[in-house]
This record gives sequence, structure tokens and C-alpha cells, in this order.
Amino acid sequence: MLRGRFPQEDRGLFDRTHVRFYTYDGWMALLRQAGFTVEKEWASGVPVGLRFPKRQGTVPVRAAERLSYVSANLWKRMFAFQFVVRARAS
Repeated sequence: MLRGRFPQEDRGLFDRTHVRFYTYDGWMALLRQAGFTVEKEWASGVPVGLRFPKRQGTVPVRAAERLSYVSANLWKRMFAFQFVVRARAS
């Protein structure tokens, strides 16, 4: 998992019948294989304020969220909290 791989196993957390986890590259491959063309993509940063609700909206939390957002969009594979993709059927 640390290398960005989510193996599909016959049982356990990565059981083939369970919800699946995908990396950025995995999502892109899945969309291409399903016949979609990605029109736009972006990443969201970690919502730091949700972890510290009493401090949400403060300067340090807003700064951390901004840094997280910028980092996520500069290096999606490393810092993205989630991916947002607009795709169309080819």
C-alpha cells in the first residue's frame, strides 16, 4: 500500500467483492478502459478544519488547508485527499 498499490485478494480488506480503493493512476486507467475521456481533473486537499472543528476558520487552519490544496494540485499522487474528474463517454 505504501507504494501506491491496492492488491485484490480472495479475502480480507482487499477482497475482490468489497469496495475498491484506487490510486490516481488506477482511476485514470479505469476511466480509459470504460471508454471515457477525461476532460478536466483536479485534486482536493485535506480538510484540516474537520479534524479541528473548534479551530475551523482560524488563520492557522485556513493556511494549512491552503497549503494542502496547493500541494495536492502540484503533486496529486503524493498529497491529494481525493480526486475530482470530469469525463465524457468517447
